[in-house]
Amino acid sequence: MLTPRYSAKLTLQGDSSGDLTLGSLDGQLVIQLAPFYRGPSGGSTLLGVAGEAIGGNRLAYLDSSGLARYASANNILHANKVWAMSTQAASAGNSFNAVRTGEVEEGSWNWTLNMPVFLGNNGVPTQTLPGDAMFSLVIGFPVSSTKLFVNIREPIILN
Repeated sequence: MLTPRYSAKLTLQGDSSGDLTLGSLDGQLVIQLAPFYRGPSGGSTLLGVAGEAIGGNRLAYLDSSGLARYASANNILHANKVWAMSTQAASAGNSFNAVRTGEVEEGSWNWTLNMPVFLGNNGVPTQTLPGDAMFSLVIGFPVSSTKLFVNIREPIILN
C-alpha cells in the first residue's frame, strides 16, 4: 500500500487534472499521477497506477488510495466505482493507460454485434453476466468482433 508523504491537486493546460502524490511503496519512492488525461485536451486516455497486478483490457476501480484494482460484478461495493478499462498490463505500483470512453481493440476478442458488453468478475468484460452478479453494468458496445467502444454506464442493482 502506498504511504503518502505529500499530496497536491494539479490542473494542467486544458481540461486535464489529477492528483500528484509522493510517497513510498515497499521502501521505494513512488510518484503517483492519477488520474490524468493524456493527449489532447478532452482526450479519453487516462493514466492509472496499479494497486495489484492489472491485466490488459480489464475493468478497474480506484481504491481509497487512488490505486487501480479489479472491479467485479459480484461485489456490490464496486457498483458505482468502475473507473476505466486498462489498455495495457501493469504490475503493482506501476502506471498504465486506461480508457473510460473510446475504442479499444483486442485481436482475441470475438464480440457479438448488437449486444452490450458488461462488467464481469475480476475486471473481465463479458456479454453474459456471471450467475453471482450483484449488479449489471454496461461498459460498452462492440463495433466489430475485435473492437469495443467503451462507454461506462450506470449500474442496475440486481435482487
